[in-house]
Amino acid sequence: MKSNFSLLLFVFAFLTPTLGLAQLEYDSKANNIQLYGPYVKYNILKEPYSVGRFQFSLDDIGMDLVYEKPNITDVSLSPETESGNEKELKIYVIWPKFLLQFGEIKIFNKAGRQLINESFRLKDIGDYDAKYARFHLEDEDEGLLETLKEPFQICVRQEFESSLVKACSNWIQFDGKKFNNSFKGKNLAAVKLNGKKTPKNSQISLSQNMKNVQLHLYFKSGFTIYVKDKVHLLDTDNVVIDTKEKRIGIVTGDGSVQPTQLTIKDRFFSFIKENNYFKNKYTGSAEWPENLEDAEMEFAPFQSGASIQLYGMILPKVPPPTQFKLNDDIPIATYSDHIELKGTKASEEVLAARVKNELFIHENGTEFLWNFPTPKAGEINQNYISLQHKGRDYYFSKRIFRAHQTTVSGALAISTSPTLDLVPGYNFSAEHWFEEIWGKSSWSQQRWGLSANLYETAQAFSPKEGFPEKISINPTNFDVLYRLSKGVRPVQSSFGLGLRYLNFNLFRTINDNIQTRFLGVGGFWHTAPQKIVDDIFNIVPFFRYPKWMEISLFYYPLLLGPEQLGFSFSWQAKGKLFFAKQWYLEASFNVNSISFKKEKVTGVTIGADSFGITTAHGTIGIGYLFN
Repeated sequence: MKSNFSLLLFVFAFLTPTLGLAQLEYDSKANNIQLYGPYVKYNILKEPYSVGRFQFSLDDIGMDLVYEKPNITDVSLSPETESGNEKELKIYVIWPKFLLQFGEIKIFNKAGRQLINESFRLKDIGDYDAKYARFHLEDEDEGLLETLKEPFQICVRQEFESSLVKACSNWIQFDGKKFNNSFKGKNLAAVKLNGKKTPKNSQISLSQNMKNVQLHLYFKSGFTIYVKDKVHLLDTDNVVIDTKEKRIGIVTGDGSVQPTQLTIKDRFFSFIKENNYFKNKYTGSAEWPENLEDAEMEFAPFQSGASIQLYGMILPKVPPPTQFKLNDDIPIATYSDHIELKGTKASEEVLAARVKNELFIHENGTEFLWNFPTPKAGEINQNYISLQHKGRDYYFSKRIFRAHQTTVSGALAISTSPTLDLVPGYNFSAEHWFEEIWGKSSWSQQRWGLSANLYETAQAFSPKEGFPEKISINPTNFDVLYRLSKGVRPVQSSFGLGLRYLNFNLFRTINDNIQTRFLGVGGFWHTAPQKIVDDIFNIVPFFRYPKWMEISLFYYPLLLGPEQLGFSFSWQAKGKLFFAKQWYLEASFNVNSISFKKEKVTGVTIGADSFGITTAHGTIGIGYLFN
């Protein structure tokens, strides 16, 4: 099924500004903003050459045999080098820094034999030059220089998810003193877009049917650039404009995993971060990609080296300077069908709501209350207020995600015990979270939840070796949950505490059944999966949807009944895959360990001081989200 989580962008925000910081955006649709694109624009006819948002000169890529401070325009050997002190020689690869800042470098000879294959990261290319990247090759082969007397080619390549950028030099040859591009000027400049030859200086629109764009630039010098990227189709709903900070951002997506545009910092340090689709898609891109420069402008919202797509935008009316804003403590998500947003404004600013009685202005003229409607559960809800200035209306909007409050699920289960008996079972669960309890205090709002779970084995099994009978179990628990930080799931992660009532039924084939009731205390962690875990699941295309994880541990210190309690606990790890607006797949792994003092349980004859039932069961099922 197609997910309806529209207006959500798969991104990661790691100590960088996000769209969530823009309290109010200049509404693209209500203000009739015109958006064009995507298109690619390039020029390889004459300098300055250009592709996408980048401009560059003919000194595209080079290979130097130099000391610590090479001059990229002088590839000849220094006098000291010519004297034969080859131990001082260092080989560097130099390429335009804008193209790629992490990846791999390969050197091939004309026979196709690979001479060099080294990976590099941002820290490896240093701060050599604002325009060029420089990487020191680790020359472990003393005969490398001799090998390079045969024609060779350098390629620098970066591949990340569905995007690829690669730059290759012409054929180069070492003559014993310097590196020569003896083939320079013998090539023909050409451009191919998706395999078809196109003009050398052009702007080409990408059609709605294109899934990927592949651009291949061939220069007379023999230097080539190859770029492959997913086509990003945008409309005005995807454009976020912050007129106060003069910035443009983008939100997009359909709920499934999209290729990500990450900063270098994200690429190497985000593996232990959560991949929180709902929160990240709400907050937008990891950085504001463009500054708002003019009422009519061209912008490139995706910042990775492989993104060459451009977009055009026209603002029919440019808003005046504004002072009104929302308070900083407004939530980004809610369970309710409406939410009150407080803000301040200048006394002379005239604001109006989209619907009468949604906006209330305080009698002091500088405070307002916006009764923001969120009628659509499971979606971003967008609404706007207008600023009336010199006879014109300028519309400013806010996006708030409304989560479903209640979930129910049913699942099939397989249970096992220390004897490794495998028996089928079934599991039902329900969960409900409150927007607020007893007012809007900080300890009440978006913190409390209730859950219930019923599990039963469908046939008897042996709980341990030497046990004289078979049993089946039916644990049912009711939980009161409290988040340590306010928020809604599955948007905001949280640790929390829980109080549990457990009714544990033990059905025995020989002796009397045991029905015990426990009170337990525990904790939970609700979060999106860590990126390194999410990436593993996303190898399978079916799993490329928003996910949520719930881990809980409960200890039972109190038993309500005649039996005497031993050490007892429950542990659960649950994962949810939101493949549709109100449906999700659910899988869990559960461990229950219930222990009694032996002398208080009739019919237990094995030599032990306690009678324990430890089971592990896994479930897989389907769940449904209610408003």
